Amino acid sequence: MPDIQILSPHLADLIAAGEVVERPASVVKELVENAFDAGARTVTVELRGGGATYLRVTDDGCGMAPEDAGIAFLRHATSKLHDEQGLEAIGTMGFRGEALAAISAVSHITLTTRQRGTASGTHMTLDAGDIQDMYETGCPEGTTMIVRDLFFNTPARRKFLKSDRAEGAACAAAALRCALGRPDVSVRCIRDGEEVFFSPGDNKLDSCVYSLLGRDLAMSLLPCEGEADGARVHGFISSPAAGRGSRAQQYFFCNGRWIRSAALQAALEQAYRNTLLVGRFPACVLYVELSCAAVDVNVHPAKTEVKFTHERAVFDAVYYGARAALEAGATELGVAAIEEALQLRAAGITAPLLCWLYPPGDDFAAAIAADVQLSASIGATFADDPQVTVADLLRVAEAAMMQDRVRGQGQVNLLRGRARSTGTDTDQLTLEEQLRDAIDRDDLGVHYQPIVGNDGTVRLAEALLRWEHPDLGRLSADVVLDVAERGGLLADLDRCVLRTALRESAGWRRPDGGTVGVAVNLAGLRPEQHDFVEVVTEAIREAGTTPDRVVLEMVETVLAEMSPAPRQAMTRLSETGVRFAVDDFGTGYSSLARLRELPAEIVKLDRDFISGVGSDPADLGIVLAMSELVRTLGRFCIAEGVETSTQHHLLRAVGIDAYQGYLFTAPLPPEEFRAFLRG
Repeated sequence: MPDIQILSPHLADLIAAGEVVERPASVVKELVENAFDAGARTVTVELRGGGATYLRVTDDGCGMAPEDAGIAFLRHATSKLHDEQGLEAIGTMGFRGEALAAISAVSHITLTTRQRGTASGTHMTLDAGDIQDMYETGCPEGTTMIVRDLFFNTPARRKFLKSDRAEGAACAAAALRCALGRPDVSVRCIRDGEEVFFSPGDNKLDSCVYSLLGRDLAMSLLPCEGEADGARVHGFISSPAAGRGSRAQQYFFCNGRWIRSAALQAALEQAYRNTLLVGRFPACVLYVELSCAAVDVNVHPAKTEVKFTHERAVFDAVYYGARAALEAGATELGVAAIEEALQLRAAGITAPLLCWLYPPGDDFAAAIAADVQLSASIGATFADDPQVTVADLLRVAEAAMMQDRVRGQGQVNLLRGRARSTGTDTDQLTLEEQLRDAIDRDDLGVHYQPIVGNDGTVRLAEALLRWEHPDLGRLSADVVLDVAERGGLLADLDRCVLRTALRESAGWRRPDGGTVGVAVNLAGLRPEQHDFVEVVTEAIREAGTTPDRVVLEMVETVLAEMSPAPRQAMTRLSETGVRFAVDDFGTGYSSLARLRELPAEIVKLDRDFISGVGSDPADLGIVLAMSELVRTLGRFCIAEGVETSTQHHLLRAVGIDAYQGYLFTAPLPPEEFRAFLRG
């Protein structure tokens, strides 16, 4: 065993920097929060590219005296904490005295600061935490911090940064969260010379939300207030009709600090139970105010998670406040919608009306006293799992209703055998939050299973998701996809896997010099989304690969229901060289007409049919018929789940073009797959 050694101060600083400064967005957060603590009324964040090369934060706060500036970058140097009692009631954004030391340890810094009421300021430069120059200078009151070449001395961390576009977006998002938390401070964000956002700093929450989150979201918000046992909540929540596709626009703040909290998410979504459609989530900007002694912010290196002394009180304040806001908003919405419908009818116009109905008051009853015709769609399900909850039943019934609405009003749809137990909301939310973090950090792994042609060469490899959970170990793809689907993260998950797969496959070559493509299965990133073509094109560009090496797989049922507009998006990508594959062919519609219309060059026969080849003549006959169908349409046919040499021999005899399965190899990590290609 090697001898135990005490790390050098420089190495210790680099390790500490890794805990606090994960990416340029971490620097933005820490410097903007420092400006808030300094009493700034205006803060400007400027960055170039992704922020790693150049990032500047300017404020008009109290500034620093020369002697304070000289020690501000030492570890555990702070003006915000003086004794142990201070830890029990922290009221500032920062308090540990670690941020500036951590940032300076991995960057080049230029500081200009002038204390209020003084005639001159201080200019200082630092390299890797060491002061290089310091002198008196003229400058405005306040502080300007310029951070250059972040992670210049830790190349291992720098190489894991994402593209400038992604890192720049993360910096802007960090600044926006800070700005939302302090409506009384004007915050401006500038990227590559263009203004990203500006908050007025007029201490009015509605104008702050409007300027930062946009008109559409702001106009859909309902005022929300709640209080329980010393915990007060106020802010805005979205109406049920304005549900979002993910939780990305849920903003929670505790005493002005942006936080992540599974408990607050659970409270909010519990309030929306039975009012939101499946796969939709509320948006919110909610502020929790409570005694500083009732919340511990010293539980996370980045201070983005907190621990409440009385979590139940905070939960109740959010839940009951949101319920009251929804009931008040629903009554007003119902009255306004019915009055508008009656006005349209008086003008000779008939229009359908869709609104959520809550227990009505007298004003609602008066509004519907007129002759109003109602139609309904009904979704139903039943449980085949003795552990299923009422919430699970309702969730699946809502999905049935949505499928029914696609076919038209006045229908009844029964989804059989779909309801199953899914665990507690808190467990689900915790997994969702951890999955979202893993996606943001690119911590998800991808393994690759080769697709082998009749000549024995690897033609493609399918990218298969792997998530090594820090506590639960490796989670199966089915579990991860279920968590992502319920959390509205499928599209984000697809983007993450797509970027990773294209990046790791960019240099793949066989020993004969031939290129090897990669196939990525898409579940949430779909052609009907307005930015589908742009997302795929940008991922190809960032990876430095070529479109002809990219195959996008989608299951047959999704493709069969596709309207003309998404097919046009597929055609646009096909014209660049991207190929599409119909996955699990034979398990859905198996529509010859649909398959003929789609710009899909590859068809993958489902493993359920392949498994019986060699033992069941019926399965072999089905595979023969499907392969002839695919060949007639001029498509490339791949058999999935090939596990024995007998299956391989028979499939080759019926005209299959390529094969995927454990007969060749199990899915391999990136390095092992490269070795497989070489061997």
